[in-house]
Amino acid sequence: MSGKLQKAFPAGPAPGKRVIGRVTLLSQVELHVLALDQDSPEKPIEIDIHHDGQFLQRITADSELKMREGKPAGRTGRFSFPENFAGKVDYNRIGVTFAATGKHLVGSPASAPLSDLPADRITYEDITEVDQSDELPPLDRLEVDEGSLTERQALFREQGVLRLQGLIPQAAMDAYSQARMRALGVAGNWKSGTPFMHVPELLSLCCNAGLGAVLEELISEPMGVHLNLTDWRSTERNWHQDDYLNPPRLKSWYVAVWMALDDISEDAGPFEYVPGSHRWPVMRREKVLQTLPQAHRAREDWPSLTQGAVSRACLEEVQRRGARVERFVARKGEVLIWHSRLIHRGSQPKDPALLRKALIAHYSSIHRRPGFPPAVQASEGGWYFPIRQPLF
Repeated sequence: MSGKLQKAFPAGPAPGKRVIGRVTLLSQVELHVLALDQDSPEKPIEIDIHHDGQFLQRITADSELKMREGKPAGRTGRFSFPENFAGKVDYNRIGVTFAATGKHLVGSPASAPLSDLPADRITYEDITEVDQSDELPPLDRLEVDEGSLTERQALFREQGVLRLQGLIPQAAMDAYSQARMRALGVAGNWKSGTPFMHVPELLSLCCNAGLGAVLEELISEPMGVHLNLTDWRSTERNWHQDDYLNPPRLKSWYVAVWMALDDISEDAGPFEYVPGSHRWPVMRREKVLQTLPQAHRAREDWPSLTQGAVSRACLEEVQRRGARVERFVARKGEVLIWHSRLIHRGSQPKDPALLRKALIAHYSSIHRRPGFPPAVQASEGGWYFPIRQPLF
């Protein structure tokens, strides 16, 4: 009978030297295996199931499975998780081994580094850690005098996001929009991540004194711009945090700003975010990189290579917590400031022909980026890091 349970845990009978096997199904309800003794295809094979290193049961893979040509493909076995596991199976802690040798079957999650697991098996817990360090910005620390906070600080501490209208003069936004149109037209884009070094209207906008004052109010140190995203269509980058894309020593002294240069249509792929998710465990670069094969971890495009695993892990965590997702369907002149640990994305547009006229700017504390050239204060009052890259 397939999947017979054994109560003892002695070594199983010695199989032939050429025994192979793999996990063919792993769900919250049951687990299936396919195993074959290539020297004695008629032999049943005993398989042990573990969870978090603890032995659960031994099953016997003894139901014959044949290929179309009539040759034996192997013997199947099935294991049903006990009722107390219902909905709580942690895939990454399941071990499936040959009883005789202790060797893991192919696809046994507990035997595999993250890089060997399919992206949909990698959990939010796998790539995050809890960080309650005193090195974080004051609003992110455990102990805060709530009564001393401004209204903006209290909202940002709770939600990880701040929406403001009228913060930046409309004339400054229009001046940049016109300069961009002259240089690029509607569909063009700059190759540089720091076009503010070449476009005076962009530098003026990013270094607006009022914006700088709000950023310093939230993070407690002057913030300098060092990255722009200037496309007028959605980035379509799926769920992620920004923190793991930066050096770990930065410790969230970092924010990003979304500026609406025009009214944004709901069909143009609005910015979406999960309020309060900045207080969840934070993604770490070294953990995210573990999802890649060793040879790929030094590649410059590692953020793109890991995006699938990151976005699935984020989405599953959002669903697990029952958290709400909000859309920033902005009006012209509206500004959104978000925390580096906030889970967010550029949603997929329903109508790809629609423009999403916006500017995204990323800022770090001017005191905490030793790898950057020293920050410079612009005539408008805000700060920037003079990172020079070719514009095209």
